[in-house]
Amino acid sequence: VSRVGLTSSLPMIPGFTAVELVPERFNFSPGQESVTIVSSSVDHGYFQALGVGIVSGRAFLETDTTDSPWVAVVDETFANRYLGSNPIGKRVRFVQLDGRTAEVVGVSVQSRHNSIFTPPQPFLYLPATQHPVPRMTLIAETTSDPAGMVDPLREVVRSIDINVPVYRIETMEELFAQRSVAVANLLVGMATIVGFVGLALALIGLYA
Repeated sequence: VSRVGLTSSLPMIPGFTAVELVPERFNFSPGQESVTIVSSSVDHGYFQALGVGIVSGRAFLETDTTDSPWVAVVDETFANRYLGSNPIGKRVRFVQLDGRTAEVVGVSVQSRHNSIFTPPQPFLYLPATQHPVPRMTLIAETTSDPAGMVDPLREVVRSIDINVPVYRIETMEELFAQRSVAVANLLVGMATIVGFVGLALALIGLYA
């Protein structure tokens, strides 16, 4: 294992958390006072483990704890839409959390989180140390066959706490195939069937 990270949700898997917030110095349309953004709680190793590039600022650090000021990382779509040309250092205010604010310390690359078939949407990353969730996904980058790491990873978790369940272990290739390639093939298959039905109806009409 060369890198590890933790996240509350993985790309292309439903389960992101929606947060209502107010970006600093953003002018909303009349009647609108906040915006709802999908977010994920991640640890300091997530961005490197999953290969999510930081284009400006920094990722989370081990020193971003409950005793330090709140921080956040936004993606390029969020930064361009709500924070302008200089997003680093600006703040976002959380409506549900008694108006607490977090400083934007980094901007990540633009990504498609829900599906490869939908356009990128603004996304917010929060440090898991400051925004803990009860269930996390462990990401492990390996230098060898990832399938060979399944049992050792189970044993490591069991050695820490035997009561923590470990399930749905799969590679990112398998995840991508299930959530994107399989869906694309299904859509192509449905389109092909509809095309054949349309052709058959046309031939029947011509024969009549």
